Formats: sequence, structure tokens, C-alpha cells
Amino acid sequence: NGYGMFGTDPSNGPLYPGADDNASGTAGMLVLAKKLAEHYGELGDGASARSVLFIAFDAEERGLHGSRHFTENPTVPPEQMTALLNMDMIGRLRSNKLSVLGVGTAEGLEDRLRPHFENSGLTVAVTPAGSGRSDDANFNRVGVPGLHFFTGMHPEYTSPADQAYTVNPVGAAKILDLMYGIAVDLVSSPTQLVHAAPAAGPRPGASRGYAPVRLGIQPGLGEELETGILIEAVSEGTSAADGGIKGGDVMLSWNGTQLESMRTLVEMLQQHKAGDIVKIKVKRDGQEVELPVTLKASGG
Repeated sequence: NGYGMFGTDPSNGPLYPGADDNASGTAGMLVLAKKLAEHYGELGDGASARSVLFIAFDAEERGLHGSRHFTENPTVPPEQMTALLNMDMIGRLRSNKLSVLGVGTAEGLEDRLRPHFENSGLTVAVTPAGSGRSDDANFNRVGVPGLHFFTGMHPEYTSPADQAYTVNPVGAAKILDLMYGIAVDLVSSPTQLVHAAPAAGPRPGASRGYAPVRLGIQPGLGEELETGILIEAVSEGTSAADGGIKGGDVMLSWNGTQLESMRTLVEMLQQHKAGDIVKIKVKRDGQEVELPVTLKASGG
């Protein structure tokens, strides 16, 4: 994350190593490139497997600019792409719990993935919709199914403390074994995935694995607000939905604490347990509204 010019706390500070976010994803891509190259070498020249493009996107923190540029100027037509496997923060596997978002972005995709999940040795929490705020979002916009692999938020996220020693390399290897199996499955199939548009946001009760409670919002993409968090969508049956928070709201504060970024929100969530009632101030249609929100457990 450079020197913290955007989306970090504190801003304009020391170098932000970004070990989990997202050196882990970059390293994971290189490992999979090596493993899949070996796989294709074993197949031989006469094999009919699909091609694989390995690509790293810049400027995700600034608003998904790199992946947006690629999807608007693709080297391969989107209609020829069967899927994107996106790695954004795969370095902090805890208790073998992994989140995979976007399993509903293609018809029958979740059923196809289930055997891979069950054989992985991981506890996989799935979400039909994509992340909404990582590079898979731009592919979904142009009709390409996208899977987003994610090991959860943590206090070191977008801070100088996101150092290499905090990463779990053994856990990352387990995730890459899972992704390798999924990739081989997809490249071996003569049938292309058919894109689908699931309802926005995670299923009620789905856990992102970073706090005891979950709000249930999907932040807006690429919005550089002076303060607050723009909400793109709210998942049904979650704390946010029950508390009256709506898509289009800008969350300003949490029990009086200004919400400067998603990192601040994560810190607030980590301080609470299920059943706590918090006061969330939002800006809606130019007016500030304070809403009492009863928090639900992240694991459902």
C-alpha cells in the first residue's frame, strides 16, 4: 500500500508492507502459475484444456482502476472467459476457515465447487454474490463469473502492522491446493460457465471470520468520501437490514465514533458481541439519521 496515501490508518505515514493485503494474493498467483504450468506440461501439446491468463491488477485500493481498465480493454473478449479466480487477502487463515464469495455468479457453480470444498480440509463459508469491492466485481459487471478467496479482516488491515510475520504460509498453501483443484476442473471442462447475477451481499448469517458480530453491508466501490462509508447494498435478515440501514446510505458514526474507513468499522465490530445495541448515524437524502442496530452473531 505504499506510504499510506489512501485508505490507510494513519495516512501519509511509514511504508505499508501489505503482507496479507495483498502480497499474499500476488504470491499465490505465482505459485498457481508454476503448478498449472507443470500440469499443462504433463497434458502435452495435444490436450484441449482451456488457456489460463495470470494477471495482477494495480490500483485496487484507489477504486479497482486496474481491473476496470482491463475489463474495458480486454486482451480476451469477456464472452470467451469462463471464470476469474481472485485472491485478495489469503494470508491469514485462522482455524482453517476460508470465505469464498461469488459461488452464485454462474449457473450450477456452487454444486460444482462443493466436492472441492469438502475434500479441502477447510471450513468454507460461501457467499452467492461476489465481494463487491475487489477486482472480481469488474469481471462480474461484464458477465464473467468471479470467485473471490478471502481469509478475513484483521486489525492489521491497511496499516503498517501488516507485516510478513503475521502471514500463515501453511494456511495459504492449503488454499492454493483448493484453488489448483478448482482451476484444473474448470480448464478441463468443454462446457463454459453461464454467468448469473445473484442477489447482492452475503447470505444472512454468513461469517467473514473477522469479528464475533456481522453488520451485513456491501460497501460502495471506488468512492472516495471525506468521511463515512457508502453502502451499496444490504443483505436481507442481517443486523443492518433489521436496523433500517439501506443501500445508498452513508454510515457516518458508530456510537459516536467517526467511521473513517472500513478498517474503523472492523475495529468497532470486534469490540461487540451478539445482542449488543449500537447507535449508527447515517446520511440519507441529505439528512442525518441515527438508527439503533441490534448486532447478530457473524456465524449465524
